[in-house]
Amino acid sequence: MRRPVLGTPLLLTALFHSRRLPGQVVRASLIPGALLLQALLLPLPSAAQGVRGDFRIDAAYTEYPTVERVSIPASEVPGEGVRRELEDGTIVECIDGECYYYRSAGTVGASPIIEDLRLTAWAGVQGLSGRVHLRGRFGSNDLWPRSSQEFEAIDAYVDYERSIWRARGGRQALRGGLGYYLFDGASLRARPLSWLRIEGFGGWSRGRTINQPRTGSLLAEVENAPPDKASLLWALEFAARPTRDLSATFLYLREVRTDGAALYSERLAFDAQWRHNRWLVDFSSDFDWAFLHFNEARLRGRYRVTPDVHVEGQYRHYRPFFELWTIWGVFSPVAYNEGQVAAWWDVRPGWKLSADGAYRKYDEAKNGSSFLLLTDDGYRARGGVHWSDGIWNASVYAGVDNGAGAYRGNIDFRGGYTFAGGHYLGVYTSGTQQINEYRIGDLRTRGGGVEARADLGRLRLDGSVAMYDHQYENRPGFDDYGQFRGRLALTYEIGSDPGIRRNRRPTTHHDSANAGTSAREGDASASADGAESTSATADAGAGDTGSAAGAGSAGAGSGS
Repeated sequence: MRRPVLGTPLLLTALFHSRRLPGQVVRASLIPGALLLQALLLPLPSAAQGVRGDFRIDAAYTEYPTVERVSIPASEVPGEGVRRELEDGTIVECIDGECYYYRSAGTVGASPIIEDLRLTAWAGVQGLSGRVHLRGRFGSNDLWPRSSQEFEAIDAYVDYERSIWRARGGRQALRGGLGYYLFDGASLRARPLSWLRIEGFGGWSRGRTINQPRTGSLLAEVENAPPDKASLLWALEFAARPTRDLSATFLYLREVRTDGAALYSERLAFDAQWRHNRWLVDFSSDFDWAFLHFNEARLRGRYRVTPDVHVEGQYRHYRPFFELWTIWGVFSPVAYNEGQVAAWWDVRPGWKLSADGAYRKYDEAKNGSSFLLLTDDGYRARGGVHWSDGIWNASVYAGVDNGAGAYRGNIDFRGGYTFAGGHYLGVYTSGTQQINEYRIGDLRTRGGGVEARADLGRLRLDGSVAMYDHQYENRPGFDDYGQFRGRLALTYEIGSDPGIRRNRRPTTHHDSANAGTSAREGDASASADGAESTSATADAGAGDTGSAAGAGSAGAGSGS
């Protein structure tokens, strides 16, 4: 008699939840690896059952600079007032008889190792399935964000879908007009008409990007006054496609304290898209009901001039969003309005040119500085060329971004060769000049590396090594430094979809999550705030602070 496919993994999950197996203590970061082993030892399921997913280990090493705060008696610093200057040009801040400034304190290395296990399982009951995404962290010590959180359950839910209904319960990360919503609870979806979808969901909400309650340790580590109560979330979404060319969605979302004493956020989103012949027009908006203003409103139009030439224009209004529990929203974040134009041209087979430019105007800041002129506008421009013959590929991109008190210019090159079987070997290089917000002096970065990928059936390997040289100009007290970055990742595919013929590589959750586009293409992925590993892209919003050791020009400016 076969054991249930889901039974043993769920039992192991329950045992590991307390970090103990009978008679011993288990390191939490090793849970995904243990569950992978259990998945491989499971008996083969019947035709109506199955397990599909992947297990990924992403190991990296990167070096980065540190700074230290130095204090000296104010009597030893020439001049008067709060802001003074040392003989070497270092700017210091003098308060209560002491002057403070920052200087380089050498480089340190971090070596995070991230384990991800993602499984989707079918128990043999029509319409019933479950999904789990577990993450373990090991070896990153205190130098890497979230290294103390050795184990995390990013997704863990059960689906039941029949006819026009779908019910889901557990830990979920849903995507919609306001980005990603992370919560522990339930959702119910219905399709009463072929062109209409209605979905309601709610439960105990989890903070975006941190994927834990707002009363958890991550907010407490960085906030002086974090929330003292967790929050409840509930939302209602309508999605309609009345014609082949027109689609629209409306979402209402509200988050309150668990005791009902205060509101954390109340927001609306409306998105619409119209496609007809050569035209694509879409509109998206986020409205903050608590402050009665738009956080974002965007209108975009794209026109296909010829099969090889596309042009696009966009208008965007943006104002940063802050939840009501934090004090930052009180300071009236400054909004801006931006216009953008872009064009793509497939010059000939394999060759593509692209360019875009934008100008933005900031609202009145109602603030100023006695020693620094605040600008109220900014611009950015980018352009590039890409070539590929299906085996060889090469691309060059360059851009500038001049904002309020900051500047960044970069040029990047990437090229490589694809071998038979999908293996890949490439090189990349980049150069960047960057002036951080309201800083004096700039940082110039030059470097490059080698990247490779091997596809061995169910097993995939990818990695990179790179060296970068960072040079400061007009920044006394800050030393130039070299930086090594290395990364190696292993991904193993588990099982297959019931009904899919054997030896055909199944589409993973990561693939399907990135297959489509929406009126907000590109925005939702940014809410990830940089996932720890490339495998976490599909769970944007639940990822960790970015891995600077990632392949390519992470931190060094990639225009590709």
